[in-house]
Amino acid sequence: MKTASFHISALACTLIILASSCKHREVCYDHTHMLDVNVNYDWTYAPDALPASMVTRLFPIDGQTEPQRHETIEKDNAIIRVQAGRYIAIGLNGSTETLIETGDSYDEFVITTEEDELLSPMSKAPSSAPRPEEAKDEPIRKSPDALWYGCNENVSLVPLKSNQRIDLTMHKSTIECTIELRNVENANSPIEISGALSGLSGAFSPSTAKPTTECVTMPVSLKVIDSHTIAGTITIFGHCHDKKNRHIFSIYTSNRYFYHFDVTDMMHANDDSNHITIIIDDALRLPDPQGTGMTPSIIDWSDEIHIDLDM
Repeated sequence: MKTASFHISALACTLIILASSCKHREVCYDHTHMLDVNVNYDWTYAPDALPASMVTRLFPIDGQTEPQRHETIEKDNAIIRVQAGRYIAIGLNGSTETLIETGDSYDEFVITTEEDELLSPMSKAPSSAPRPEEAKDEPIRKSPDALWYGCNENVSLVPLKSNQRIDLTMHKSTIECTIELRNVENANSPIEISGALSGLSGAFSPSTAKPTTECVTMPVSLKVIDSHTIAGTITIFGHCHDKKNRHIFSIYTSNRYFYHFDVTDMMHANDDSNHITIIIDDALRLPDPQGTGMTPSIIDWSDEIHIDLDM
């Protein structure tokens, strides 16, 4: 009897402790507060988007829960399991190679990319390439993959209520930038070339719906189109126009020649466009490869050309 009495007393104590602990939400695991919620991604403004997966980020308004991240393969409608509460919701495309999510709060949350090397498009890149004075201190970042995002700042999920939904209207928040160099001499030379564009935004902020104002430089892979044309395309978050900064497009060759072109006016002329086109038609002559390959005798970079381009 004593043993049975002891077991009953122990069980009673346990129940009292559990009942007391459930007064604090942070340690209460009441599953009635968990909901299956439908996330509706509206692609009206981005009908051609083809994301590999979708990410929903939830930032609690009342501070009672931790920020949450849910990734699903559904492009249009997804079901996620969420604790009841009030949230700010952000949707974006996932499963990308370059996009990085960072920030523990809604105001701090941004999408950015990793650091990169200035001459990363070259397979055998020489080191210490000269940078334009306007951008010599800018971080070097990878070009982002295409980014679509949606934001809903007023999500309220009620306990025990079924068929609740989070609506997110998706918008494209990256820009395609094409650079074309025409009338190039030695365009089909066997030397390697790469480019870099300065004064670009380093990240995108969903809370402001704008690119951030940090200026970075992004490498550009260049290809020979024909015997007199070279071109390359990168994706960017934006171009820090609020700072009225200059944008310099640089070309580097594997035999240590470089050229700088001021393309600011062409960048700013495309403010309202989802595609920026930069055309450099300046009779550029790339160096002849004979006798100037990648050898130990070549130490310094040569033949800097800094050109302001007319519109």
